[in-house]
Amino acid sequence: MAQGKVKERITHVRFPVFSNYTVEVIVSDNPAESRANRNEKYGVYEKPFHALHTSTGCGDSCIFFPKDADVGEVAHECYHAVSAIASWANVDDQEFMAYHLGYLVKAVHKFVCSRSNR
Repeated sequence: MAQGKVKERITHVRFPVFSNYTVEVIVSDNPAESRANRNEKYGVYEKPFHALHTSTGCGDSCIFFPKDADVGEVAHECYHAVSAIASWANVDDQEFMAYHLGYLVKAVHKFVCSRSNR
């Protein structure tokens, strides 16, 4: 595939209570290219995907979505991000997962679905 200028919208969701653990959210017209452009930070990922969560394991994550991502994909990838936070913080608690998953899904869904930035 020819490498062109990929169009992205980016936001960051921070978790202040966890040392500002940051989840970068990218909505892209080409999520695979957006992910490949970040291989230096996250390592090479060559499997096909529609949406994807990736993490450094050191206090930050990134979620890649296509422009047409639905709420199910948002919830799915946010679950992986919250799981990465729990692993990083060494937390094993259902209430932690439920609360932070709700927080992240709400923020990400609002961003992914925003019409003003498309």
